[in-house]
Formats: sequence, C-alpha cells, structure tokens
Amino acid sequence: MDGQTILSDGKMILLSAVLVFILAYVVYEILDSTKHLKKERILAGTKYFEKKIESTFKVEKISALKKYRSLVKELVPGDKGLNVYMIIAFALVIAYFVFDMAKDFLAQIPAALLMAGIAFSVPFLFLDIFATYNRNRVRERLPHFLLMFQQTHRTTGDTLSALATMKGRMKDPIAGFIKEFMKNIQRNADYKEATDILKERTDNEVFKAFADIIYMDLEYGKMIEVELDNVIKSAFVHVENYSQRITENSGNLASIGLVLLLFATGVQRLLNINDEFLYIIRNNVEGKILVNVVIAMLVVVFYLIKKSIAYQDK
Repeated sequence: MDGQTILSDGKMILLSAVLVFILAYVVYEILDSTKHLKKERILAGTKYFEKKIESTFKVEKISALKKYRSLVKELVPGDKGLNVYMIIAFALVIAYFVFDMAKDFLAQIPAALLMAGIAFSVPFLFLDIFATYNRNRVRERLPHFLLMFQQTHRTTGDTLSALATMKGRMKDPIAGFIKEFMKNIQRNADYKEATDILKERTDNEVFKAFADIIYMDLEYGKMIEVELDNVIKSAFVHVENYSQRITENSGNLASIGLVLLLFATGVQRLLNINDEFLYIIRNNVEGKILVNVVIAMLVVVFYLIKKSIAYQDK
C-alpha cells in the first residue's frame, strides 16, 4: 500500500467520522424518548469541557478567542451545548479539505495554506455576520420594547409581572432573551445570576443597562424611573446614529462590491478560455508568486472592508 492510498484512506476515515457524528446527533434529537435527561447530561459535559479548556489555556488572555466565545453566547441560548471550541474543530476540518484540494489544483503549498486559512476563517465570518444581524435587530427593536416595558410596569407595579404580561408582544431576539431570563428565574436561579446571563446575550450597552435596572427592582424592590427614561433616550439615539452611518457607507460598499465582482468574473473567464493561463499559475514560478500575492491582497481588502463597516454603539 503506497503513501497516496494511505492518505486517501485517512481522509475517508475522517470524513466518515464527521458524518457518523452528525447522523448520531440527528437520530438522538429525533428518536430518543428520554431526550431531556440526556440533553442535561450532554449540556453539563460540554460546559465542563469548555471550562477545562479555558482554565488550561488561559483563554481570557487570547483576545480573538474571547471575542468569538462572546459571539457564541450572544447567539446560542445557555441551554444549548454549542460552544466556540466545537466551531474551531469544524473550521479545522474544513481547512484541511480545502488545503488538500487547493494543493492539488494550484500545485503549490504556500497558496494552499493561504486558502486553508481563508477556509478556516469562514465559520467565524458567518458567526460575525449572524451576530451583527442579531445586534442590529436588538438595536432597532429595543426602543419599542423599553417603552412597552415602562408602560406595563407602571400598570403592574412589578418587573416579573410586567415581563410576563408582555409575552407575545415582544419581538425576537429580545423576546428570546427575556424568555430565557424568565426560565432561569423559574428554575430558582438567583437574580444576579439570571441578570448576568441576560447581559451576556447581547453586546448592546443600553440593553445591559436595562438589565441592571430590572435587577435593582428585583433585588431591592425599587425601579428608578429617571434611569429608565435615560435608557430609553439612549436607545433612540443609537438607532438614529446607526441609520446615519449606514447612509454614509452605502455608496462605498456598493462600489467595492462591484469591483470585487468584476475581478472574480475576469479571473473565471481567464481560467475557462485560456488553458495557458492556468498552466502558468500552476507551473511557472512567477505565476505561483502572482497567485500568492493576489490571494494575500484579497484577504487584506476583505479585512479593510470588514473593519470599515464595523459599527459599535457609543
């Protein structure tokens, strides 16, 4: 058995293992009659695994890991087992297969490594996109939610009663945050713990300030009306600032998108109609260097685009 056959068998075993894991999870979710009990055990196991990794590798000192761990907490409720380390494992599998295919197609390792790095970053890019979309929805719907809470609280005189009364009138993702918060209270979590979990579900500072206000009401039996009014005003200001920023950037983003589309179309046409061009980039030293430069330039361009459109409420 030669080395190529062993490598091929190794890839098949790895892919089969991934497929078996996915299939086993689907069967578990659909067929298991004691799902709730097992789900609690799985959740406890994943939380233990997560804490073990973080204590071993001192995750708090790794800024990128901290960022994506926070994004997962924003997007995934606390009763789900998904964590950032599972996403890292998935990204590594994708990167491996992309590296293998790019190495064969481009006939060089440096470009294949660059492509593998891009493939590894794709799950985290989607994580960023989903988190940004979620944050935008929170920002957009928060003013209405806060006004509704203020009016309902004045009627009921109690935070938990107000939140329960608003059930069905709230919109996601805020509705999901509050539902999880109420579940935690019903499970006899103390107010501080439940509020801390609520604050982890978004990076929106106005929502975090609102969570602090309801904690004060639950813990000490008082609602500070002036602070709630200030939070509502801040929520409206953030919506206005974001709308202004989007208007300013829309033209630039459209221009950049058009340039990238034309570039991708041009490369595809060259590859399709000119066999000599493909031969040069695969077998000529200058062609190989050009491929690496182009890939690196595209990575830099996408990074600068991402940085330029990043937005944080202030």
